[in-house]
Amino acid sequence: LYPFEGVVYDPEFSELINDFVTSGTPVVFIDRYLPEKDTCYVIPDYFQAAYSSVRHLVMLGHRAILHMSIARTGGTTGMISLRGYRQALQDFGIAFRQDLVKERPENMSHLEAGYQIIKEFLRSGSYLPFTAMYCAQESYAYGAYKALNESGLSVPDDVAIISDDNVNPAGYDFSWTAATYPWKKIGENAFELIKRQVNGGPPLDERSRHVILPAKLIIGESCGTHFNAPGQ
Repeated sequence: LYPFEGVVYDPEFSELINDFVTSGTPVVFIDRYLPEKDTCYVIPDYFQAAYSSVRHLVMLGHRAILHMSIARTGGTTGMISLRGYRQALQDFGIAFRQDLVKERPENMSHLEAGYQIIKEFLRSGSYLPFTAMYCAQESYAYGAYKALNESGLSVPDDVAIISDDNVNPAGYDFSWTAATYPWKKIGENAFELIKRQVNGGPPLDERSRHVILPAKLIIGESCGTHFNAPGQ
C-alpha cells in the first residue's frame, strides 16, 4: 500500500487496515506508514535526507534555513523530515525558529504552496528572513523558484535551494541539488516482504519488518556549489 497523504488519518482507512491485519492479509506500506499499526513497511530515510540537506547548507555558511515541510496530515513523512531538520540545526548550535517552517495549505498543490509561501514572505518585509531553504517535496522548490525569479531574486545567489527527490524538468539554467531515494530498491524490498508473508515464512524480526533505505544527496548548482564529475 502506498497511502496518499490525505488518507492516513481517515478512520475508514484505519478500519480497512485493521480488517487486513485481522484477516491475515499480507500488508506492506511504502513511503509512509501508520505508527499505530504493526505492519511491515519500506520507506526512504526522510530523517537522513533532511539532516544531510540542512547540514550541507550550514557547511556552506547558511544559518537561517527555511523548511517547506510536508503537512502533518501527510503522516510519518512530514514528521520524520521535520525531526531531521531540527536535529541538524541543534547539532550545529542553530536555534530552531517556528516562523521558518511552512506547510502546504490543504487547498493548494505543493507547487502553488511553494510559490505563495515565498510571495507572502516578500509581502511582509523588505527582505527574506532566510538565505536558504530545504524543500521536503520537489514541487515546493519549483514554486519557490518561480516566486523568487518574478521578484528579481536569483537561485542560488540570493537564496540557495535543496529539493527533495531528484526530478529535474527542463527550463532551468542550473541543476537542482536534491536528496534522492532508491525507489527501485524500495519496490523490490516491498515485494520480498509480501512474498515472504504469502509463503508463510518464519516470523520477521523488527529490523526485517521495518525497512528504512538511505537517501543520497546529489550536489547540483541550486545550493550554490557544484562538483563536476571527472571529464565534465
